[in-house]
Amino acid sequence: MATGDTGVLIVQDNTDGTDKTVDLWIQSTSTKAIPQLPWTYSLDGVMQPWKSFNFTDTVLRQHLGLVYVGYAETFTLHLGPTATTQMGGPTDFTVDLNQHGVNTVSILVGGVWKKAIPFVRDGGVWKPAAAYVMTGSVWKEAT
Repeated sequence: MATGDTGVLIVQDNTDGTDKTVDLWIQSTSTKAIPQLPWTYSLDGVMQPWKSFNFTDTVLRQHLGLVYVGYAETFTLHLGPTATTQMGGPTDFTVDLNQHGVNTVSILVGGVWKKAIPFVRDGGVWKPAAAYVMTGSVWKEAT
């Protein structure tokens, strides 16, 4: 996603395998360093504390971080105001995470409906499982 005059935010989604992470990158075609570049992220709308990154004077892609996202459905990379036209800001970049094969279901916990991921223990390892409900006399996958 473009930010500012020459900046790009990149979120590499690794959730379609067992990794359950995203790699965060930032890049610019300008070679001006930006010390203390403010950034953070949100998982399913829950924002984390702000961080800073020392953006160096190169046109190469720079690695902001690797974030474990587990089974979150959405990830947002937040870039704060940089006080430069190069990277601009504030900029928010939201992506829907791949999470192939994993569906959440709603369960009632203490009178409140919450999203949950069903798990099954298979050979000593907990793995996500598909949840099914009986509709009439037919089992259907819960979505």
